[in-house]
Amino acid sequence: MTRAVFSSSTRLRRVWWPRYWPLLLGFAVGLQAVPSKAVAQSVCAGTEAVQGQPDSLVADCDTLMGLKDALRGAARLDWRTDLPLSYWDGVSITGGRVSALDLSGLSRPRLMGRIPAEIGELTGLTRLNLGSNELTGEIPTELRKLASLTSLKLNGNDLTGRIPAELGQLTGLAHLDLGFNRLTGGIPVEIGALTGLTYLDLGPNRLTGPIPAELGNLFRLTDLRLDSNGYHGLTGRIPAELGQLGRLTFLHLGNQALTGRIPPELGNLSKLKTLYAYSNRLTGSIPVELSRLESLSSLDLTGNDLTGRVPPELSRLNNLFGLYLSGNDLTGTIPPALGGMTNLIQLELNVNDLTGRIPSELEKLTKLDRLILYGNRLTGCVPAGLRRFAREGTYQINPQRNEIFLPVCAAPPEALPSVWISDASVGEGDSGISELTFSLSRSAADSRRGRIRYATSGRYGCSWRRLRTDQRSPRVRAFQD
Repeated sequence: MTRAVFSSSTRLRRVWWPRYWPLLLGFAVGLQAVPSKAVAQSVCAGTEAVQGQPDSLVADCDTLMGLKDALRGAARLDWRTDLPLSYWDGVSITGGRVSALDLSGLSRPRLMGRIPAEIGELTGLTRLNLGSNELTGEIPTELRKLASLTSLKLNGNDLTGRIPAELGQLTGLAHLDLGFNRLTGGIPVEIGALTGLTYLDLGPNRLTGPIPAELGNLFRLTDLRLDSNGYHGLTGRIPAELGQLGRLTFLHLGNQALTGRIPPELGNLSKLKTLYAYSNRLTGSIPVELSRLESLSSLDLTGNDLTGRVPPELSRLNNLFGLYLSGNDLTGTIPPALGGMTNLIQLELNVNDLTGRIPSELEKLTKLDRLILYGNRLTGCVPAGLRRFAREGTYQINPQRNEIFLPVCAAPPEALPSVWISDASVGEGDSGISELTFSLSRSAADSRRGRIRYATSGRYGCSWRRLRTDQRSPRVRAFQD
């Protein structure tokens, strides 16, 4: 009789399975009867917060309740299950999902906690605004899960740590604001993948390292702010690739440790209205290509190590109202062509090494209300049409490096206004200077008494006063500035 031979594994299978399969089947059925962890721990299911709402909103409600305490810290946050979710502070709902969180401290009590990683579970979010609060800690990498996000504002907090490279996965972002925090490390090159960005603000912070050339890929960008990371902040050169951002209207690179020349490619930014690169260590001359920025209204290159002349080509910037070039090593003369910038309101060229006279063409700048030229080696006199700036302490025209003030140029007599002086009497004053006591009037209805002190040369300080006798009247006619 032939005997069947079975391996040990075969024998175990044949013996074990028929005997124990009812137990296994019962165990499997029991697992199906146990509620899921999410459902078992739901604090929102069946409450007023999500009454009649889909399961997706119940899950979002649970997520918000779970991160509430960590996010608010000691602050008040009115999220509770006896209130419909649509009435919760800063919560917006679209299509059965929480679509926006607007918890800006500008419009409500400031949050004082941290950004919980669980916020990455709100995958329906398109807008997240936690700006202007007192949040601390790091930016969680879990934000990468918010694939529908178009706007992320975390500005104005006390966030620390690095900018997560994972933010580069949020390819739908149009607005990214991380400014006014204490973030450290470099700017991730992955930010250059966010080609939908129109607004990028990463300053002030404590960022270091170079400006990634990849930011030149953000061709939709209109506003780029990388400023104020301090003396040891962003380093290296300004990438020439930024000249590719043809839609850019605002570029702020001020208060860093940037070096090298200003790339002439920035002259391609035809829509640029504001260019700030002050308080860096930039060298070389001011590129004449900047004169192509016809939309520019403000140019600030203060506090660098720029050399060479002030380009007269800048006079082509007809929309410019602020030109700030102080605190450099610029040489040569002040270009008379600047007098053609008829919309200019503020002109600062102080603390350079400029020489020569103050061009009289600057008198044509009728809108000018701020002119600062001190700390140069200018000579000659202050054009009469600019004398108001020489007299106002804040707007000193030119105490030279030895603090000697330039005099005001004399105006021709025919340009001076005339007034009538009557009842005049001349007497000796202090130090032998004559005093003229008089009644002054432009008409019979407008008469005032006063006193003029004058030297025999007719010059009084930096002002010229000319007196002459009117042959038709015993009164004295005075020409004054």
